[in-house]
Amino acid sequence: MLNSTAAGLSPQVPSRAMPKKPLQWEVYRRIKGSPGAFIGIVEAPDETSALKTAIEEFGIINPEHQNRLFVRRVLGDDD
Repeated sequence: MLNSTAAGLSPQVPSRAMPKKPLQWEVYRRIKGSPGAFIGIVEAPDETSALKTAIEEFGIINPEHQNRLFVRRVLGDDD
């Protein structure tokens, strides 16, 4: 069996830039005088992506409602 360096190939090294498991985010809509209405949970790598995903997943087409959304990261067991 040939190893990769003998065949002229560089050895396989795991990249540190590999994407992590997507984080979970709780999605809420701001309502005056209340903490907010819970919409649901989405998975995304960051806050901006979570908002975009929520808009698509939950079909929020009204721009005014989109602007009222906010997300909060759900902490897992390893956080």
